[in-house]
Amino acid sequence: MISVGTRDELKRAVAKAEDIIAVADPKLCYDFLTLRSMSIYDRRLLYLLEMKGYQMMAKRMLGQVEVKFVLDSRTAS
Repeated sequence: MISVGTRDELKRAVAKAEDIIAVADPKLCYDFLTLRSMSIYDRRLLYLLEMKGYQMMAKRMLGQVEVKFVLDSRTAS
């Protein structure tokens, strides 16, 4: 598992093909959870994650948001 705090770190983590990518920045987690005001760059990043076989797992607990991208080995290309 790798922990990332920025979108650039997330892009590099996808290139390294980690099994689980955990997003550490709470604002970034919330942006991905709500998909609010995302730029075309961010939407392309999510599309890239999906095409690589990642599924976004998000949950809210006690006001905190946690987002992880989990690689499904059955759908990974």
